[in-house]
Amino acid sequence: MSSTVPEPEQNPRRETEGQHMAHELRKEAERLQALADQLAKQEDELQDMRANYPVLREFYFNKLREFLDKTLEPLPENVDLEAYALEHDGQPLEAFIDEIDRLAEQQ
Repeated sequence: MSSTVPEPEQNPRRETEGQHMAHELRKEAERLQALADQLAKQEDELQDMRANYPVLREFYFNKLREFLDKTLEPLPENVDLEAYALEHDGQPLEAFIDEIDRLAEQQ
């Protein structure tokens, strides 16, 4: 007499559930990989911006200085800026920042 171990019965529903779960896990892994790739790209871009910030800041201030030198008369030597501003109807930046933004958009 030979004794054999009976084969477990195949349950089609169990296979389908397992296949579905495996599919869902693959989809989630792909989604997480896409998020990781996006994050890595953003980190690279941020690093580039940080590296270029001093150069861009210097460029911006040089252009601003050129513009102001062309459009404004020079300030007198050793002037009290607050008194000078009051004499020339000076305003705080908040009073005309919107106009500066509008002019910048036009250029």
